[in-house]
Amino acid sequence: MKSNLFVVFLYVCVSVDRSSTDNVAELESNIFLQPGQSVRVTCSQGSMIVENGQNSKKVLCQTNEIKCPPVEIQNGRIVNEQPEYKEDEQLRYECNKGFQAKPGGQPQCTRHGWSITPECEEIVCRVESRPTNAVIKPEGQTVFRPGQSVEITCSEGYWLFWTKDTSHKVLCKSDGQWERSLICEEITCEYPRDDHLYDYWSRFPRTGRLGRTSDYSCQSGYYKAAEKAKCTENGWQPKPLCLASVCEEPDLPHANIIRKSVSRQTHYTHGEWIEYECETGYEPKGRITIHCLQRDAGSAPQWSGIRQCQGSESGQDQCGPPPTIDSAEVISIVKKQYEEGNRVEYQCQAKYKISLNRHMTCRRGQWTGEVKCLKPCTITTAEMDKNNIEFRYGEENKVYAPHLDYITFQCKGREHQRHPQSPDFRSQCFDGVMTLPFCV
Repeated sequence: MKSNLFVVFLYVCVSVDRSSTDNVAELESNIFLQPGQSVRVTCSQGSMIVENGQNSKKVLCQTNEIKCPPVEIQNGRIVNEQPEYKEDEQLRYECNKGFQAKPGGQPQCTRHGWSITPECEEIVCRVESRPTNAVIKPEGQTVFRPGQSVEITCSEGYWLFWTKDTSHKVLCKSDGQWERSLICEEITCEYPRDDHLYDYWSRFPRTGRLGRTSDYSCQSGYYKAAEKAKCTENGWQPKPLCLASVCEEPDLPHANIIRKSVSRQTHYTHGEWIEYECETGYEPKGRITIHCLQRDAGSAPQWSGIRQCQGSESGQDQCGPPPTIDSAEVISIVKKQYEEGNRVEYQCQAKYKISLNRHMTCRRGQWTGEVKCLKPCTITTAEMDKNNIEFRYGEENKVYAPHLDYITFQCKGREHQRHPQSPDFRSQCFDGVMTLPFCV
C-alpha cells in the first residue's frame, strides 16, 4: 500500500501598527514564518510594546514618556517652575541671600530622575588646616560667615607675602572667599631695586633669606653706602645701596665765581673744579681753584682746597663761640672768635640722631644754620606690661630705639589678643615718641 506524505507550510504575515505613534520598529511590510519560528520586534527609544500575544498578528508600540516632578528647595526657589519636566530638560534655580548652589551644575531630567539633587548651602569661609608657621585667632574655629575675620600672626622669619606684614586681619568676603591668603611664607629679599648697582645678578641671590649679607659694587660715579648689604623685613639695607659720587655746590660767602669746569647744575663729580676770588675787602687775594675729589670708591667725594673769604679789617663780621645745641656738642675745639664764613660741626650724644644739617656758619657776625639732635624712644617694662605686650624677637630686647628705628611687638601669651583699635605691632620711633600697640 502506497502512502502519501503531505508537508504543509504556514505563512504568517506580521505587521506593525503605526496608527498610534511614530515610535515603531523598522520592519519589512511582510515577514513569512514557518510553524515554530518567531520574530523579535523592538520599539524605538522611549516606546514600549503594548500588544504582542502568542498568536497576534499585530505589534503595537506606544510611547512611554520620561518625566520628572519639581522638587522643594530649602533656602532657594525654582526659576523655571512647571508641573513636570521632560527628559533632558534642566531645572534652573537660585538661592536666597547668604546661600549658594551646591557644586555640580544644573539638575537634568533623566530616566532615573534628576541627575543631581538641587540644594542651597550656606556661604562660609573655611580654615581648612592650621598653618605650621602661623597662629590664627580665634583658635579652634574653622567656619566663618561673611563679614567675620581672623587675625593671622606669622612665626619669626615669616610674613604674609603679598602684604609684607607679619600680622594682619583677614576678612571673609560675601562669596565665601578670604580676601587674602592665610599662608605665611619665609621672609626673603628679591633682587635689590637699585639702578646703580654693578653686576648685581651675580652678587645677590634671586631670593635672599632673612639676615643674609651680600657684598656688592656700584656703578661708576657712585659709591657704596655700606660695606655689605643685609636682607631685612624691609628688603636689602641700607637704602639706597649706592650713593651718587657728587659734591654739592660749595658755600662760598663773599666770593665771586670766575669759571667752572662744567656749566651745569649745582653738583659736581670727581675731578670737576670751580675757580673763584674773594670780593674787595676780603682775603685771600687772587684766584682760588677747588676740586671735587673722591679719595676711594667707598667714600663720599669732598671739595679739596677750599679757602673762605674773610674780612681784611680786624673784627669785621666776626662771631663769638658757637651756640649750645641740646644733646649736641661741637666736634672741634671751641674758640672765642670766628671769622666770616667759618663753620663748626656738631655731633649728637649717644642714641640721638643728628638732623640733615650738622654745621653752623658765621655770617656777618651771626651764626646761621639749624642743627637738631633727634631724641631716641625709651621703652619701659612697665609700659609693655600695661599694654600686655612683649618684644617679638629676642634680639630686640632694647630699652632705647633711635629716631626712625623700628621695634616689633606681640601680645604677651596666648591669653591676650590684639585690640581692634591697636596700632600695628611694628612701631617706629619719631623724635622720642613711639606709639605702642596694646592687647586685651
